[in-house]
Amino acid sequence: MNERLKQVRKALGLNQTEFGDKIGIKQSSVAAYETGRRIPIDAVIRSICKTWSVNETWLRTGEGEMFDTSKSDDLLTQLAERYDLDYVGQEILRTYLQMDNASRAALTRFAMALTANVQKREEEMSAEADASSPAPKQHPGKEKVG
Repeated sequence: MNERLKQVRKALGLNQTEFGDKIGIKQSSVAAYETGRRIPIDAVIRSICKTWSVNETWLRTGEGEMFDTSKSDDLLTQLAERYDLDYVGQEILRTYLQMDNASRAALTRFAMALTANVQKREEEMSAEADASSPAPKQHPGKEKVG
């Protein structure tokens, strides 16, 4: 089971401290489980499975798939109904949730860069429009203030 615990943690893109924090155990306990020095109690195993939809049979025996996709699909179905998501919206969520933390961070950086570039381009276009518009006409005998 120790190697499977490590596989789950790495698949989630978490370090031992982050993994332990999510289920209420210390990093040293996670390390002891992963090296086989200690065996997690049933409550820890259930917490891992509930927190990340891990297939308990797989975690204990290695049989089946690592993640119980039926649980995550149920949650996606609930979100789709609550927020009236179409098929594409559901797939966006599903794909994002399947990404590791590094990929999610890269996607975030991309979105932030895209936003900054769009803002910069809009400011440039606004400045160009202001520069090309005719200056207001001056009335004789009045000075322009400003």
